[in-house]
Amino acid sequence: MIGDEDDEDNFMSIDVEDHQQLKHIEDQIADLILCLDSTLDTVTTFMEMYEQFRNYRGSEISVETPSRKSAYGTDAVIFALKEKTTEIGYTRKKAEALLSKVQNTRTLISSLLERQSGHNINQQIAALQNLEKQAQEENATMRQLAEKNSRDSSSNFYSTQFVHQQESPSGATKIGYSTNWWLFFAISIPLTILTIFAWSLWVNFRNWMDYLIPKRTEGRSGRVRMFRQKVTLPELPK
Repeated sequence: MIGDEDDEDNFMSIDVEDHQQLKHIEDQIADLILCLDSTLDTVTTFMEMYEQFRNYRGSEISVETPSRKSAYGTDAVIFALKEKTTEIGYTRKKAEALLSKVQNTRTLISSLLERQSGHNINQQIAALQNLEKQAQEENATMRQLAEKNSRDSSSNFYSTQFVHQQESPSGATKIGYSTNWWLFFAISIPLTILTIFAWSLWVNFRNWMDYLIPKRTEGRSGRVRMFRQKVTLPELPK
């Protein structure tokens, strides 16, 4: 979109079809210039042929007929051919000026299209970065919710077993607790601790393995050195 003011009516949209249309117009103008050059050569050839014919006939005809005279006192055919030559040259200059304008406009549209393409690419990159950021935030939120649900799943399950609803004669609903409500804490607390321990073990499993494997390797190497020291034979006397 290009324009001079903020009003949308003053803006004009451009696309690749406009560039192709200008290229087609440029080709047509180039063909027109070739046709004008060819026409100018033809008219010039006619003038030369007529000059030769007039010089050849000049020796035979001593007095020219008035019908061949123009208002300027020149031969009417030569005058008409020169007029057409001037007209063709002027038309060719206008075609060259129009061709230059079309080429400049096509170059401008190419620059605008390249700039628009770069702007669209920047917008797409910004949108992708925004989506990636949102996805990371959603993943972090889902991870937190999963951890929270894993910790609270045991208590949520058993809490429903010790709570029930009671309807009073007036129609109101009340929440009642079972007499063995203490079983809720006796069951949920160990399960919660076990869940947290399993989750921590799973998260730190690789760190524990990296910590234990070097210890085992050092213990084996120490036992091997001790064994080698024990089996070393004493030197025989010379």
